[in-house]
Amino acid sequence: MGTGVVVRALSGRYELLDPLGQGGMGVVYRAHDRELERTVAVKVLPAQMLRDADFLARFRRKARAAAGLSHPNIATVFDIGEDAQDGEPIPYLVMELVEGETLGDLLRRTPLTPAQAGQIATAVLEALEHSHGRGIVHRDIKPADIMVRFADFADFADSQARVKVMDFGIAKLMSETATRLTSTGMRIGTPAYMSPEQADGRPADARTDLYSTGCVPYEMLTGRPPFTADSPAAMRFQHIYSRPPG
Repeated sequence: MGTGVVVRALSGRYELLDPLGQGGMGVVYRAHDRELERTVAVKVLPAQMLRDADFLARFRRKARAAAGLSHPNIATVFDIGEDAQDGEPIPYLVMELVEGETLGDLLRRTPLTPAQAGQIATAVLEALEHSHGRGIVHRDIKPADIMVRFADFADFADSQARVKVMDFGIAKLMSETATRLTSTGMRIGTPAYMSPEQADGRPADARTDLYSTGCVPYEMLTGRPPFTADSPAAMRFQHIYSRPPG
């Protein structure tokens, strides 16, 4: 499925209106929920993932766990489903439509004040406190997964940032599947925010999210992630053995 608008509704319910963004893990659409008469976001997963025999069952299990999270700083998962096109299953995830822009886009557009950076980092940590308390580790905290909206960006004193963290519970599943599919040309996410244990191939836990979250305010305050390199392997090496510039 490409990035073009899909006219028909998934499962006869979710009418895909226009694409909001695309990455290696799928395409996100603004969509209309015909049953509840509301606007939602629908993430349609790429066809390559369907070649993984156990992906659909694991996706359902992880998505159901993510749907159990309820926090103002976490994008709510409403539904999961599966449609079909040309005989191929199409798994999708229905989420709260979050207004604003990703933190990554925001940083490319304008610098943040220390107060703004602190407010965003605090909101992410509050979301993690909620998810970790329920045994769910994100494993891929990065600016592209953090949605931010300021009611009045210019007047920060009267403008609180509304922050939502996305893709809880399914980040690891999707990245693992993508890793097995690199021969198909699927792009793997950047290692710029990867914890040392992830970079070294060791198991991740809640501390993994805290390390990655620490990389985010570093970038918000300095304008660059803690480490940069010419290759993902070199960047992973730095996360394991180096200290970021002071």
